[in-house]
Amino acid sequence: MVESDEVVQEISIPELITVKELAESLNVSAIEIIKELMKNGVMATINQVIDFDTAAIIVADLGYNAIEKNNNASQDNSDKEDNNQDQKFLSLRYDSRQSTDAISRNPVITVLGHVDHGKTTLLDRIRKSNLVDNEAGNITQNIAAYQAMSPDGRSMTFIDTPGHAAFTKMRMRGAQITDVAIIVIAADDGVMPQTKEAIEYVKSASIPMIAAINKTDLKDISVDRIKQQLMEIGLTPEEYGGDLVVLNISATTGAGVDELLETTQLIADLQELKASINDPAEGIILEAKMHKNQGILTTLIVQNGTLNQGDIIVTDSSFGKIKSMTNDSGKKINSAGPSTPLIISGLSVIPQSGEKFKIVTSEKEAKKISNKVQRNKETVKKSSIIIENKSLDEEENIKYLNLIIKSDTQGSIEPIINTIETLKNDSIAINIIDSSIGSINEADVSLASISKSAILGFNSKAEIGAQKLAEKESVVINSFDIIYDLRESIEQLINDTLGPIITITEIGKVEVRKLFIKDKTETIAGSYVSDGKISRGDKVKIIRDELEITTSIIESIRRESDEVNEVNAGIECGVKLTNFNNFEENDLIIAYTIREEKRQI
Repeated sequence: MVESDEVVQEISIPELITVKELAESLNVSAIEIIKELMKNGVMATINQVIDFDTAAIIVADLGYNAIEKNNNASQDNSDKEDNNQDQKFLSLRYDSRQSTDAISRNPVITVLGHVDHGKTTLLDRIRKSNLVDNEAGNITQNIAAYQAMSPDGRSMTFIDTPGHAAFTKMRMRGAQITDVAIIVIAADDGVMPQTKEAIEYVKSASIPMIAAINKTDLKDISVDRIKQQLMEIGLTPEEYGGDLVVLNISATTGAGVDELLETTQLIADLQELKASINDPAEGIILEAKMHKNQGILTTLIVQNGTLNQGDIIVTDSSFGKIKSMTNDSGKKINSAGPSTPLIISGLSVIPQSGEKFKIVTSEKEAKKISNKVQRNKETVKKSSIIIENKSLDEEENIKYLNLIIKSDTQGSIEPIINTIETLKNDSIAINIIDSSIGSINEADVSLASISKSAILGFNSKAEIGAQKLAEKESVVINSFDIIYDLRESIEQLINDTLGPIITITEIGKVEVRKLFIKDKTETIAGSYVSDGKISRGDKVKIIRDELEITTSIIESIRRESDEVNEVNAGIECGVKLTNFNNFEENDLIIAYTIREEKRQI
């Protein structure tokens, strides 16, 4: 008899809900919801508003399945039509069947792989530029898009993605928007964790894949070993009867790079990639940052249509009129067609990496699309306050570490938060009070002072006024340009917050058998050392009727008429303690040591 699958109860949750309302809908106490939020790194009050995504995680942890409540049932048909368009608009992949006049377009290729396997060096070779020297620590730390020529003279768009473990979402996003993926594997290192992760993203996105075994110019390498590793994870090279194209290259010398480009172009051609140049432009946001003089600069790829300077562009969270357009070489342009990467200025708010963009006819229409999402974000942001729940602290013994994150780009904030997520444990709740783009300013320091937070800047420096205010308010500011260093800083902050590991070791036990009162202010305990040993200066605790009544320090020890420094087990002695004379017979004096060890999470 086959057992039926367990049915998970579904619960309908609106886009925004308070902790109290969520608790009532689940028929549990608000304290239980707050505990679950804390386990997921969120501190909240009973009346705080949380969004659907946060609520869904909590609901899942409690054994339910969350369904977003439709709040637009009463809207007219035109609004429903807008919603349908927006739903299609949110897809990261472009479907050329939407266009009636689609023509061939250039491919978009994502280069993926483990850290330090040569992805950026390969792009450097393809572009004949020097990208690696511009990367902090020679590690790619955001998505960048470039155009290059294939051997037959056609244009190809390449996306470079970070290989460090913290940049998971960037790699996933890169795989979602590409036509062909090149998985770079270092011949001297083999298939590593981020290699496997990237391969899984490519598989889930159902896009063609090429394995490029790099650094084949090195000595003592085994290409066959790497092919065997690929087969172990379900990828069989063509030479062994499979369908995975495997090529040997050296990004340093250039060997095999032309063949890689030719093969990539051939695989792209087989897909018959198409797009329209006549439609209003739509595409994907790769990256965004705040520039001191030019305002918000947004890196994007046009997926369909033609983008023109002066167009009104809208994303889920931002909109604006395009003031300037620059291609990947830094040249100003007036228009850009499908598969073109470029940087624009003119958006009102820094958009999120991975958002889709489209062109609309008026700013009024743009505001209509983005304002609802923006209002919801502001509501959640205003309600994100800090609490001190002492009853929970005592029950769970939880300590809090509050952080304010500043970065140069929106896309970099994701891996920072991912890094923080990996460092959470049962003893500490890490609360991100705020995360934003730009330099560290006085407002950030003021918020940090009020919320007792540390400020972490990733490629973001503190302004002079902020530095002075931080010194005055004793606010910690740490700035970094490499993800490894930032992680180490967070680990140190966690260690400092939790404090050292304290080990108490019992070293001697003394039984009080008789009292000797020298005067009204001094009592000597006639004692017997029953275990271990005691020494002058030892820390001790006094136990009476199995209860600790006080702590003290051994001031002196006497054997008969002589003062001694220590006494071992099995010997009688007289013990005098510092600032304690209230002995009783049968008291126990327990000597102990305290050792503090620097905590290492």
